[in-house]
Amino acid sequence: MYNVVRTAVACVTVLALVLVGFVPRVVAADAPSARLEGLLIGGDGRPADGHKVHLIGTEGEGLASSETDNDGLYSFKEVAAGEYSLGIENPDGLMAPVAGPPVRVAAGELARRDLQLMEADAETLQRIASANPSIGQAYAGWTTAGRVWFWIAVVAGLGIGVAALDSESAASEQMPQTAQQP
Repeated sequence: MYNVVRTAVACVTVLALVLVGFVPRVVAADAPSARLEGLLIGGDGRPADGHKVHLIGTEGEGLASSETDNDGLYSFKEVAAGEYSLGIENPDGLMAPVAGPPVRVAAGELARRDLQLMEADAETLQRIASANPSIGQAYAGWTTAGRVWFWIAVVAGLGIGVAALDSESAASEQMPQTAQQP
């Protein structure tokens, strides 16, 4: 009986993890979409091409990325209404948060956020990073393969944890009980 319950709990847990990843996308698909676009200017005042701008959700999850074109323009189409943060990835793959308020996107509308890259010393970079900690900013910069391997590792870790708990409970059930004499 214990094994049946444990198996059912493991199946429900895996199903819940899968649904957590897909349900928000299905629900968001019913709402009218919006667009978010802008211009990325380099520290020298010229358009910054070859950078990636990442759209980051309120929970810190990376939702989409857009590479800037030769004119420094980026664009996100079919964005669900809500509040988003942005992150910038330079051509070398280094991520930086955007120091500024979140972008509010209304259903069916165009939101615009122009950005300018700044030169910063190590102290300023550390201050910005400590003021804006987010796993989502790092996650947004990962490749699709990196994200897949991350979730495989999470599920494997959960499986190892359940197996360890199962082996401990099985071992305690098989231990003979000894009587103590006064």
